[in-house]
Amino acid sequence: MDEGRVQRVMAPGLHVLRDTALSQPFEPRLDEGVVSIVCSRNHLLPASNDDKVLWLGLPLRIAEMGSPGRLGVLELDQGRYRFRMLEGGLRAEEQAELDARLAEFQARFRPATH
Repeated sequence: MDEGRVQRVMAPGLHVLRDTALSQPFEPRLDEGVVSIVCSRNHLLPASNDDKVLWLGLPLRIAEMGSPGRLGVLELDQGRYRFRMLEGGLRAEEQAELDARLAEFQARFRPATH
């Protein structure tokens, strides 16, 4: 965010699929004011470690490449993982895969303790 306006910042060294799959914590260096991470992928649905992005306190927007492309967002809402479509829709066969992935994320969720 810059003076209340969303600004796009390219981060060529940030590779969410690769970096979240590593055994060490996902702790990318992000500029102050970053409000979301956006990834372009061949497949729209969240990958097995995408929940690590949300542990940073940021939603993950996934843009499916292709024509027409689709856009969804993985986010936490009151301690529950959800995936919302922002552009386009989910195909019927994708819903079961998405439900299983969200259940996987929820099983790993540990609320912050203060």
